[in-house]
Amino acid sequence: MAAVDEDSLVQRIQTWCRTTQLESTVLGVGDDAAILRSSGREILFCSDMMIENIHFDFKFSTPADVGYKAIARSLSDVAAMGGTPLGITISISIPKAWSAEKCETFLFGFYQGACEISREFKSPIVGGDLSRSSSHLFIDIAAVGQSRATNATWRRSGARAGDLAFVTGELGRAAFALGEFKSGRTPEYGVALKHLRPRPRFDVGEMLPADAVHAAIDISDGFVRDALHLCQASSVSLELTDQNFSDFELFGGDDYELLLAIPPEVVRPSVIETILATLGAIAVGVFTQNAARTSEVRLRSRPLKPLGHDSFRDDAIQKFK
Repeated sequence: MAAVDEDSLVQRIQTWCRTTQLESTVLGVGDDAAILRSSGREILFCSDMMIENIHFDFKFSTPADVGYKAIARSLSDVAAMGGTPLGITISISIPKAWSAEKCETFLFGFYQGACEISREFKSPIVGGDLSRSSSHLFIDIAAVGQSRATNATWRRSGARAGDLAFVTGELGRAAFALGEFKSGRTPEYGVALKHLRPRPRFDVGEMLPADAVHAAIDISDGFVRDALHLCQASSVSLELTDQNFSDFELFGGDDYELLLAIPPEVVRPSVIETILATLGAIAVGVFTQNAARTSEVRLRSRPLKPLGHDSFRDDAIQKFK
């Protein structure tokens, strides 16, 4: 097959991404920079990297799965801030060893998945970069979003002692699915999708009033690890009230659900309680004052180690990623 050149690939990508554009997209893929129309609200910006055989594996993920999940990971960060997406950029570095046919097949599948989730959550793909790497496949996603109202973003730093802790859905299913895949088994379809195609929880910000949530974080590196990040930012601790957590739920990661700190007077009894039930939110604990000025996540009054995914640490729990 003839060698493929960057310009022709970029032209195809531009055509695929055009299907994701919105009225707020003044200029998308194809120029030195995209142009997005601002509403005057707070602007959110985040980025996330995916590396072959670390964050995904082609033994059980299709290129479309990789494209979908790559976008979902960054959009989940925007959702955790209570925001809405404005645009996505995608930068991909493809191994030099790949043939032209393999490059084209991958990019076609990848952008099928990426464009699918972008259209679904109204997050237009507006730019990026394409290059070659000496070894693995590298994917970097940047997302731009905005707050739903002026000065209404959720942060990690607002939780207070006495706030109730809710997670927006079941934990551990993505880590369980990955364990099944790695063991050569195929998990049940709905469970498999939790790993292959996680869904950013924009519905939480759409349904809950901004002032009903004191703090929020998305759960990507393991519940305990991410909960501790929120606790440290807020100078509180978290006492878990559910006594039956599995290791998958506590440490598995890749859930992309949200952990919310909500004041009890807002929850009971009120319309917020109904909204939380509709969202599938689960009460898991209460935030408390720090003991000895140290933030902790505790189960049965005992501190839990913040195991989970850490790219710079080699813990046994890393097998879940």
